[in-house]
Amino acid sequence: MKNHILLKPFLLASLLVFTFMLNAQPFNSISTGIIDAGRSAVAWADYDNDGDLDVLVTGLGSGDVKVGKVYRNDAGAFTDIHAAIEAFKDASVCWGDYDSDGDLDLVIAGNTDAGDQSAIYNNDGGVFTDANAGLIAVSNGAARWSDYDNDGDLDLFVTGNWMAKIYRNDDGIFTDTQQDFGFWSSSSMAWGDFDNDGDLDILLIGDSGAGAKTKIFENKNGIYSEYEQELPGLMAGTTDWIDYDNDGDVDIAYTGYNDALEAQFMMFRNDGEGVFTQLFAGIEGIALGSVDWGDYDADGDLDILMSGKGTGCGAIVSGIYRNDGDFFLKIADGFTAAIRSSVRWADYDNDGDLDFIVTGTDYDGFPFTKMYRNEVGSNLFVANTIPVEPMDIYANVNGSTVTFSWEKSNDDQTPQDALSYNFRLGITPGGNEIMASMSNPSTGFRKMQCLGNMNQDTSWSVRKLEPGTYYWSVQAVDQAYAGSGFAQEESFAITATAIGDLSPGVLSLEVYPNPASSYIVVNLQGVNNYTVRIFDSFGKHVTSIQAFGATRIDLTTLHDGLYFLSADNGSRKVMHKFLKK
Repeated sequence: MKNHILLKPFLLASLLVFTFMLNAQPFNSISTGIIDAGRSAVAWADYDNDGDLDVLVTGLGSGDVKVGKVYRNDAGAFTDIHAAIEAFKDASVCWGDYDSDGDLDLVIAGNTDAGDQSAIYNNDGGVFTDANAGLIAVSNGAARWSDYDNDGDLDLFVTGNWMAKIYRNDDGIFTDTQQDFGFWSSSSMAWGDFDNDGDLDILLIGDSGAGAKTKIFENKNGIYSEYEQELPGLMAGTTDWIDYDNDGDVDIAYTGYNDALEAQFMMFRNDGEGVFTQLFAGIEGIALGSVDWGDYDADGDLDILMSGKGTGCGAIVSGIYRNDGDFFLKIADGFTAAIRSSVRWADYDNDGDLDFIVTGTDYDGFPFTKMYRNEVGSNLFVANTIPVEPMDIYANVNGSTVTFSWEKSNDDQTPQDALSYNFRLGITPGGNEIMASMSNPSTGFRKMQCLGNMNQDTSWSVRKLEPGTYYWSVQAVDQAYAGSGFAQEESFAITATAIGDLSPGVLSLEVYPNPASSYIVVNLQGVNNYTVRIFDSFGKHVTSIQAFGATRIDLTTLHDGLYFLSADNGSRKVMHKFLKK
């Protein structure tokens, strides 16, 4: 089926005049001593594992001096730790535990006094060291961590300077996978599982050399192909996969300039079946700026914080937009507006609501940094509470590949379908040595303000595990990025014999069509008589069928979603996943 966009009629014009300030301003400016920075990038993370969020700031300071600083948060007081990192402007920054040692490392890609650079800084007990990773050098682009190949460690996507590359992480060595994404400059990207098939897809915008471009790249077993989807092209902006409507799949939001240099804000609702419906949500367009999503009012849906360049000479746009469904109501624009900016939500004071920081260049061209504290209750909302721990966690071992599943959790504010999940896997009880959760394993405290590493999936596979005993668990994450405690830890073992018996190539299983609608055909090649078992995404057994050669299986009684199929000839077993739509 050809994928397409459905244009939604514009919302009632009367709503547009309903953009007003609330009776009481919920955010108060506070003094922090954090350095002023324009052409900036900011990222929160608990780099020192002390249970509060610290902050990284890069950019162009007073006197056009580049800065790169990590500030330790001590009960709301911020101290420059004089980290050994380069000073950058026009940078992209991202925290992540790429070596799974329990503390957060850092990637920065931008412009230094020595030219454009992309560097990974390894965090060893709060001491940052350049890992000399050999990445392409970019600025005005993006560098983002994620496990694209489902092997448990963080890989890296880097784009900018007419390039876009995925680097595979092999025990801390980063290898260019040579996948072709085309030419991209003034670019931005985001990871997200838009089709809920258990791997991470890519949203990418930028200048293609022939104009502004926006593309989705679909992950098919670690290989990316351009998704057949026409989206309006933008550049010099931002990208996000977010579930704004709390329906359990990620929607699209992105900003930037079109080819006429008009600042835009684009949103598309994910309606499944390859259909994205454009929304006209009442949000002003920006470019050369920043957008962040978070539930500031603890009502269970994602609100927007933004600042950047508008359309027209000297136009700067900033504001907080409250999520009221398909329309966003601008409730605050009293904070200092900035271009070449970075805005980020974070509960820096651990009081149960989201505060925010804004850095950038003001109307007069001066760099600045300001922090705004969320005064909970002043707008008739209450503090956010953490979700309930996930239940019924299950691991299905198939040779060196293990499929993990769990039941959806619950939360007092965030609807069940909108919760994301954060997974950990280690070789010691409570460990993160294979796949890092970037949360405290004892308390569930999130070291980063973002979706869980599983997105909204309730099933995930990790491949190529070595023989041994493993320990794992999962936590729920709400729309304010608060994490539940981890579920009761489970363990499993992989044996060398199992890997030999069940390795790929011993038995070849065909499953088609995939995705499927009313039926699938299974064929365990070379085997005439075998048993097929189907499990849902929670690992629960759905049905069993005795198969003979190529066998058609009726799916009309199954609900839409992700399923796992095993084919067993009595001595060996192979697994395959399929999607019913």
